[in-house]
Amino acid sequence: GFSQIGKTIKGINKHYGSLRWFLLAVMFSASGASAFSVVSVTYLIEVLKMNSFQNGIVFLVVIVTCIPGAKLGSFVSQKTNPIISWKICLLLFSVVTIAGCFVLDGPERQNMVYAFGALWGITLGWFFPTENVIFSLILPEGQAAELTGFFIYCTQIFVWLPPLIFTAMNEGGINMRWGLMSLVGFFLIGLSFLHLMQPWEELLENAKTNVMLNLYDDHSEGDDVEAQQDISEDTDGDSFTINCPVNH
Repeated sequence: GFSQIGKTIKGINKHYGSLRWFLLAVMFSASGASAFSVVSVTYLIEVLKMNSFQNGIVFLVVIVTCIPGAKLGSFVSQKTNPIISWKICLLLFSVVTIAGCFVLDGPERQNMVYAFGALWGITLGWFFPTENVIFSLILPEGQAAELTGFFIYCTQIFVWLPPLIFTAMNEGGINMRWGLMSLVGFFLIGLSFLHLMQPWEELLENAKTNVMLNLYDDHSEGDDVEAQQDISEDTDGDSFTINCPVNH
């Protein structure tokens, strides 16, 4: 129940700091990536004056280019490591978004949005598989079910914040390009948390040794000590009795 969740949070914070930084990175970067489709549709309609059919084509391009994006992410992860690959992805996502905000500034730039859609699709296809790979490889053995729940929670906890900031800026009369660019802030915050993680090789070693179990081992050792003390007290006399159930 809640006591188990509390122990897990304590264990992550005390024994597995890199997992803590990763989950914090997921909170911000995943919220920015998830909000992109919501925010970008409004931007395409209001700034570029695109109709629903044109929007559909743009997002079809995004979906199709997610496939080579996933392949690119896999290639970079193998050549470096998944943490570096995800950092590059976040930087590329930020650069493409900033460039798009300045280039796609009016209806006369509608034809260029398809090229940016392809770039955004590549970064999205790179983003989510790499995020999942990192989590699956640094996950301590024996904690998969519980920590997967934490991971899913972290991907959803702040999804409401980027659209709220975008809406607030738009209602405040700020140019919509700055609202779309606010997503970059979430990527950069996530990137800063990734820099606090241990080197990749150490993360893999920690996952094998499962330092998270230290909490439960300490608790079990305490129970063993109490049990031994009880037995010692019982055996201080001339004899002791072990009661066992008998089936008749």
